[in-house]
This record gives sequence, C-alpha cells and structure tokens, in this order.
Amino acid sequence: MSKALNSAPSIPSRTPRIVVVDDEKGFRDDFIDFLAHRGFEAHGVASGQALLDDLKRQPADLIILDVMLDGEDGRDVARKVRAQSDAGILMLTCLDEPMAQVSGLDAGADAYLAKGVDLAVVEATVRSLLRRLAGAEGRADGTEEGGVWHFDSLGWVLTAPNGRSVRLTFSEKSVLMCLLESSGTPVKRAQLTAALGKAESESALRNLDTYIRRLRKKVQDGTDMTLPIQTAYSLGYVFAATATVEPPVAG
Repeated sequence: MSKALNSAPSIPSRTPRIVVVDDEKGFRDDFIDFLAHRGFEAHGVASGQALLDDLKRQPADLIILDVMLDGEDGRDVARKVRAQSDAGILMLTCLDEPMAQVSGLDAGADAYLAKGVDLAVVEATVRSLLRRLAGAEGRADGTEEGGVWHFDSLGWVLTAPNGRSVRLTFSEKSVLMCLLESSGTPVKRAQLTAALGKAESESALRNLDTYIRRLRKKVQDGTDMTLPIQTAYSLGYVFAATATVEPPVAG
C-alpha cells in the first residue's frame, strides 16, 4: 500500500521582490522606479557585498546584476549568490559579446541582456524568469495544479498528477526520497548534499542549487508539470505537494 505524504502549506501570492545591483546610482534609481511602476517590489544596492548582506536579511525573487561593478566582477558575485540563494539572476550589462554572455551564464545567471535594451524587453524577460523559476506571480506547482504525485521508489519512476512519468537517476531518486521522507517539512541543504554523497562545503551547496534546478527542468520536460520542490530560504528545500510512495516510506 502506498503512503500519502501531506503537502506543505501553500505559499501565498505576493509582489515579487527584485534587487537591482549597480554602482551607478542614477541608473540604479531609474531602474528601480521603472520596476516599481510595473508592479514589482524593487530595491537597489551598489555592490556585491551589499547584495549578499541584503539577501541574508530578506530573500529576493530576482536579482538584476551589473557585470562591471566598481572593483568587483559581477560574475564572481553571481557565484557567491548561488551558494546561498535560489533567486533568479538577470545580468544587465554593456558587455554584450558572446563570450561575455557565456561566462555570465556559466557563473549562474539565468538570462543576459545588454544595457540599453528596450525596457519592454527587460520587463518581459523579468516576468518570464519569475514564472519559470517559480519565484513569484504565476508560480505553478503540484498543489496549485491539483492532484497527487506518485513515486515508485523501486523503479525510480516519478508520475505527475497528469499521469505522465519520468524515470530518475539514482542520485535524483536519493534527493527526492530525502524530501518525501520529511513529509512536507523543509530539509536542510547539508542533508540533501549528504544524500548525494557529498561532504558539506561551499562548492557542494552551490552545486546543490544547480542540481535541484536541473531536476525541476527534467521533470518539467518529461511531464509538462512543475516539480513542487520549493526553496525554504535559509534552510533548504521542501516538497510542497501531496505525494504517495510505493513501497511506502517508513514511519
């Protein structure tokens, strides 16, 4: 008999919080005003360290990050952000050469736009990222779409509420079982890295965020539904939907 696992409380709809990181105060303030006018909660900081400090106080849904900060490389900042946050990163910069874009994406950015691009394009990109990253309005997860997820822990097959399935790897299965065994309670990042057979380190924690994102994409591509693994800020991740496991999870 399968065991149903209770869902975590749904996260209420709220205004997306965006942090603009740029050392040019005039540009930063103009951008904040534009985002606020378009319905976002916008806030600005002038440096990478100020951004990291800000994220410790309050999580962000999206970060708009300049690559060429005063005395800092925005790509290094992006890597540090990835070690502590699952927020989306949009790089907005004058470096529009292909290799600069590649290095920005490799550093953890989700999208890359050149400064001077039409603001309508910026807004469309921001909204698209927020939807895709499940960080704000338009967030879709298994609870909101309805139905129960099913996981065959022997065959490593995850079936979405719409009936479509995807087969997981051993590592993916280990992480998912770790989340399902918590029955809707946030699982610490260190526990998830341990499930992957990794010792806790800054690199391992950063790689965990990338791993979770790839798992979400794999399930999205395979089932056409968003895997309801949500970020529990400052803690880790939580499976925020009802699921059954066969054979059942002990306990």
